[in-house]
Amino acid sequence: MGMFRKRSETTERLNAEIATMAERLDAADTELGNRVNGVLQRLTAAATPPPPSVDPAEFSRLRDQIAAVLARIDAVDARITAISTELANQLEELSREIDADHAPAAPIAPELLDESIEALRDTQIRLANEQARYQIAFRRELAELADRLRRP
Repeated sequence: MGMFRKRSETTERLNAEIATMAERLDAADTELGNRVNGVLQRLTAAATPPPPSVDPAEFSRLRDQIAAVLARIDAVDARITAISTELANQLEELSREIDADHAPAAPIAPELLDESIEALRDTQIRLANEQARYQIAFRRELAELADRLRRP
């Protein structure tokens, strides 16, 4: 029976050591969990900066400036649309005149042909001048808008 006692004493001692290790492991696990939670809380607090304080007067001033810029952009857009429409109409008019000049017709006397060519040239010059004026006005307005947008 001496042999069974040794084993039971050894088993009891091993069980006691295992219980002690289990308690120490549980305590270490709890401490590690607390540390991880603390680190997570600090990281979360650092990741979300406090909202910036905004002066209501400054916010209102910025809102007014943005509204003014939007109004200017709308005006420029309307102007561009009007110029584009006018240019399209002029090109269509020129196209009709060219088509009319190239349409098969009865033979034209040389003096009438010279007059038609001169009238066509005059119309082309008038349209080119008008288109140049529109381009200059358009570029001027774009430059003014760009200057306004650059200013604070």
